[in-house]
Amino acid sequence: MKFAIYGVSRSGKDYFIDALVQYFFANGKTLYHVKGSETLNHMALETYGVKFSQCDDTKKRDLRERFIERINELESKHKIVVVDGHYAFFDDQKILFSVCTQSDIDCYDQFFYLDSEPKQIIDRMRNSSGSKYNDRLTEADIQLWQDYEIEHFTEELLKRDKELHIIRYENESALQYVFDCATKDKYNSKIIARRMVEELQINDVCVILTDCDRTLSFEDSAELALDCFNQPKTELKEIFQNDRYSNYQMAQANKYFNETALFTEDSMKYVVQKIRANQNLIDDLLEIQEIPIVGITAGKGDLWNRILQKFDFKIPVLAQEDMLVSKYVKYFVVKELQSRGKYVIALGDSLLDGLMLKQANKSYIVTAKGYRENIEKFLAQNQAIKQLDYFPICYLNGAHEKTISSIKSLTENENISAHIAVCKSDSAITGKKLRESHYELGKEVAKMIQSDFANEQFAVVAVMRAGLPFSLGIADYFDCPILFHDDNSLISLNQQLSKNIQLQGKTLIICDAVINSGKTIEDLANSLNNQKCIIATNVLSDKFSKRLKCPIYVGRISMHSFIGARQKIVANGKGPDTGDRLFNLLQ
Repeated sequence: MKFAIYGVSRSGKDYFIDALVQYFFANGKTLYHVKGSETLNHMALETYGVKFSQCDDTKKRDLRERFIERINELESKHKIVVVDGHYAFFDDQKILFSVCTQSDIDCYDQFFYLDSEPKQIIDRMRNSSGSKYNDRLTEADIQLWQDYEIEHFTEELLKRDKELHIIRYENESALQYVFDCATKDKYNSKIIARRMVEELQINDVCVILTDCDRTLSFEDSAELALDCFNQPKTELKEIFQNDRYSNYQMAQANKYFNETALFTEDSMKYVVQKIRANQNLIDDLLEIQEIPIVGITAGKGDLWNRILQKFDFKIPVLAQEDMLVSKYVKYFVVKELQSRGKYVIALGDSLLDGLMLKQANKSYIVTAKGYRENIEKFLAQNQAIKQLDYFPICYLNGAHEKTISSIKSLTENENISAHIAVCKSDSAITGKKLRESHYELGKEVAKMIQSDFANEQFAVVAVMRAGLPFSLGIADYFDCPILFHDDNSLISLNQQLSKNIQLQGKTLIICDAVINSGKTIEDLANSLNNQKCIIATNVLSDKFSKRLKCPIYVGRISMHSFIGARQKIVANGKGPDTGDRLFNLLQ
């Protein structure tokens, strides 16, 4: 077992690790500490005759690789090894840069971040007898440094399915937490998430995963329980200050709840009585009968079952008895669902839901309450996450949608925009050039599908005749089988699927050039013997309002619709039929 403890300079890593070594020994385990910077300096002097900081990038890279080799050797000898590390530093222009390598991330089994108070760090910097390199930094700089490290380190770790435990050394509970992680793997979010998902029985392709507190409700259930006993909320807010939502914070909150005996029968009755439903959202979800909906909460699961009964909204709720549903657990729940071939639509209201929202195939931020600066910033950084127009708060820097749906559309660039311009009805372009644009947009939509279903094997169903060029673009991108469908071939299509071994087990991508009402596509999807389906179209009418159980991928959403006719211009509610345009059949 190898684990690393990171933190900014003067955050107290050595002091904390010394306490850890003693705690491990007192509990029958030996912990061997390798001092990262000190060891690298010794290796640099021994090999190159200069300090590590004086080495060029090539030599630093060589030393870091050899350092990792040494750590692996020490693990075989000492069993449990801890290393203190640095993720980033300020340069001379006070710009942060990462020094963490992929080898570091691959090396260690677990990662901890010592999130000390910026004021304490500044005091240590001012009073230390060592280097004064950072003496010009302010508390705001330290906070920026910590936020940068936690955000970027988290992103790097998640690429390797690892998490960052954000700890504060205020008492022995931090020592016990690290001990339990290192010796028992107790707080492993990936394992917790897998166990939670295994409880679900979902056969559908799509699933909606929704947070509970302040998403399905206006209030937070834990805060209402505190109100029941007239308890202040300051201690709970301190646990999660600066939007830290790792399993350590969840364990600390649960410890606080247990010590205060917060969730009694009386307090839970009080919560159920006082909590208010976010009715606009619940009504929207109630209309989606085709897609299963699952709640997930960092709160108390049995309390939320009672709340949902009051709301007359019966859905399963993923929760933990010890309330260990951190931002990492929520993230890994999404990943676990996706590994089982699910298209996940996620809803949440806070940065506790941030990783879940970023990982989901499609996401919505719920803004049912007042303005929050951190949410506005989050939306600016994550443009793919949508807002719902029926909420009173809608931030300008985020995309809006009228209702929850499984629809995803292309993000335009110069190439895509040029092909879309060719496809528009008023372009007057027909024949080969139009077919080429449909084909190229088909390939672009295929890329979008692949990003969500990377491990799927596909077969394309081309809705004839207009859907042919677009379908060929998708089929050629995946180099997969292609079937052809017209209004009279449902029986034939099902026969092909049942008799052709090559098609069995494949996910069907049903493709059409244009979808208006969606009835043809809906009937087709429903007729395919419950086979896993995805819908793809070049153009989707904004009047499309069906709630299909399949993910829907579109080139663009059009605000214009008309009845297809054999004419070259749009007039009197009619316009050029797409199939006629594609195949030069306009009069």
